[in-house]
Amino acid sequence: MVRTPVLYKGDGNPPYDHELEKALLACLLVDFGTLYPQIERVIAPDDFHSELHADAYKLLRRLYERYGRLDIVLLLSEGKDSGVKVDTLVEYMSGPFFTYHAPFYAQKLFDLAQRRRLIAIAGQQAQAGYELPAPEALEAAEAMLAGVIAREGRLEDGRIGSVLADIRMDTETAQAHAEGHMLGWSTGLACYDNWTSGLRRKQLHMIGGYAGTGKSHLCAHLGLTAAKQGAKVAIFSCEMAATSMAQRMVSALAGIERRHLYAGMLTDDELQARTHAEGQMSALALRIYEKNRSWPLIASAVREWRPDLVLVDYVQKIASGGMDEYEAVTHHSGALQDLAVQQNCCVVAFSQMSNEAASGRLGGDVIGFKSSGALAADPDVAVVLLRNKDKEPNILTVWCRKNRHGPEGMDGVWLDLATSRFREMHEIERQWWKQDRRIGGKE
Repeated sequence: MVRTPVLYKGDGNPPYDHELEKALLACLLVDFGTLYPQIERVIAPDDFHSELHADAYKLLRRLYERYGRLDIVLLLSEGKDSGVKVDTLVEYMSGPFFTYHAPFYAQKLFDLAQRRRLIAIAGQQAQAGYELPAPEALEAAEAMLAGVIAREGRLEDGRIGSVLADIRMDTETAQAHAEGHMLGWSTGLACYDNWTSGLRRKQLHMIGGYAGTGKSHLCAHLGLTAAKQGAKVAIFSCEMAATSMAQRMVSALAGIERRHLYAGMLTDDELQARTHAEGQMSALALRIYEKNRSWPLIASAVREWRPDLVLVDYVQKIASGGMDEYEAVTHHSGALQDLAVQQNCCVVAFSQMSNEAASGRLGGDVIGFKSSGALAADPDVAVVLLRNKDKEPNILTVWCRKNRHGPEGMDGVWLDLATSRFREMHEIERQWWKQDRRIGGKE
């Protein structure tokens, strides 16, 4: 006679959270293109306790695999064919949820699903212990647990792939440096290109500077330089108007001081140079967004146009969506990193520096970007811009503080503030810069 095992059942219900499942589905409906690739790495359909929710997630997965996007027509059409109650899903969007918490929702649901699996396995193992000889019972227990452990390993596959990709990227970078080749789009700054081998796909660069250092000048320069090389460039100008960003580019191309452009005080030669510069810019694959200041709008614009290079000026100006500054910037930093990988583009984001960094209270290894340490932890390349506005206002120090795939370093470039033009320093200028760096304790 086989004895039935007595198991602890708690309140008699398996661990689940249908409200959490609703919240995750609502997040996917709101920001499908951005969130689904992240959530898919964590959650499978059988991780949902509700069959309705599992079927809905299968529908969303099918839509992503077939179309890579989601709209109400596709949802209604595919939902009708699969028997999913789309109107019920839409109602979930009126409930309490926050899209930036979607990864947390997914991880929590996965944990609940694993606990349900362990509870089910515990019963099966107990039954096997009563029915089978010890060696067979142990073998069965090992096989059952292996299935649960393998699901935990689902998250590790990407990490191993990432490690291999990092190794390959480091090798390519070293080879490119040795052969004098570029792996990405040139920045037009020799020092930056030497450190990074250019602006490369699937990388996030974070560039910080104090107010008035030259972040927006550099943003315009990088966008224009890459576009002239044939790259599709999207600039999200979260601080200044699109016209102001475009004026910097026209000024740099034409060699005309911006104050002359603003005031309309142009000579005949300058008028001709401006017309020629505007014609050049019109032929470039270049877009400047000034109203897309929320993360969903930025992500949507990138998914729609699929640029090669994305520039964000600057990350603290992206709308917080109700989060406090730390939470918002931490979210935006990780989202920008994911965007670079998922959209196969290079993302260059600009950041303010913290008050602690400005006062010199931070340790030597702390980069000091404002609001969140994620701004230094997430990017492949982290750069700080420095400029002595009193002694040498036209010399911009470019300090590569972090580089996952190449060397770090410090160098100076000449910035013509009147025209937003960058160039390499002359020898006398370099001597001034080196002297100033020694005085500032940077050498």
